[in-house]
Amino acid sequence: MFNIVVFSSSSFSIPLLNRLVAAKKFNIYIITTPDQKKGRGQKKILNEIKLFAEEQKFICIAPERLKTPEVLEQVKSFQPDFMMIASYGKLIPSSLFSLSKYASLNIHPSLLPKYRGASPVQAAILNGDIETGVSIAEVTDRLDAGDIFAQEKTPIARDEYCEDLMNRLAHVGANLAIQTIENLTKGNLFKTPQNEAASSYAKKIEKDDGLIDWKCPAEMIYNQIRAYYPWPSAFTFLNGIRLKILEAKVCNDSSDATRTKTGTMTVKNKPPHLFVQTGDGSIEIVHLQPEGKTPITAVDFLNGYRLNTGDHLG
Repeated sequence: MFNIVVFSSSSFSIPLLNRLVAAKKFNIYIITTPDQKKGRGQKKILNEIKLFAEEQKFICIAPERLKTPEVLEQVKSFQPDFMMIASYGKLIPSSLFSLSKYASLNIHPSLLPKYRGASPVQAAILNGDIETGVSIAEVTDRLDAGDIFAQEKTPIARDEYCEDLMNRLAHVGANLAIQTIENLTKGNLFKTPQNEAASSYAKKIEKDDGLIDWKCPAEMIYNQIRAYYPWPSAFTFLNGIRLKILEAKVCNDSSDATRTKTGTMTVKNKPPHLFVQTGDGSIEIVHLQPEGKTPITAVDFLNGYRLNTGDHLG
């Protein structure tokens, strides 16, 4: 049996944890982040990783800080053969990751050194990439900059949204991580330094990043909608009402933005389809969510909201 410590704070690690459980050769310890409180009532948000640990009866700790003598002693007591970081959200101090007998591994959903940082999946979609992947890299003091043990590429579908791509990469990463562990224990795996000259950084996403600028080309806005689903969601305003745009399509028309104001809405065909003029081409809105309401189709929105001449988004 191998002792493995998994650092994670999101569902991205669930496929990995399931694979580790199924292998029946790991003693699993989990380190996650404390429960968060959101909203006016400061309602506690359940931590999926903590719930998983409770169901499996794994030891799970959720320290506020990692650089404490108490955390160090607890991790030492786990006698880790491996550590795995899968969407934890914090840098792991060297006092901890150096405790691994074999290696401390970072499961990162990009083809490193491309898109180091907090939002690699969103960055790939925003930039219109047609390919991404997962890297298994050595944990170091620098963010996502360790030597690479393994990588696997996968295409990005033209209509793939962030949530679906993230779930798919989580399974790719889980399989690749298990393979990497097996190879490391056999001593037949080598690591490759990252090319620093080719490195790029994917910044932490803020809520306001979802604001749509209708002056941008339709393709860019479409990528923004895909990249920011489900959070923070691409959004716009109609007569002061905030609208989240949850699903859309690019229309390859020959509309001339110099004659139609960007953000202008047009209703065509039966049943009605809702189109919005952009800086280059137009977007068809398929699903949206008015502020304070549940998600609805564009058809239902049009049936319940009478558009006036001159109404536009933005």
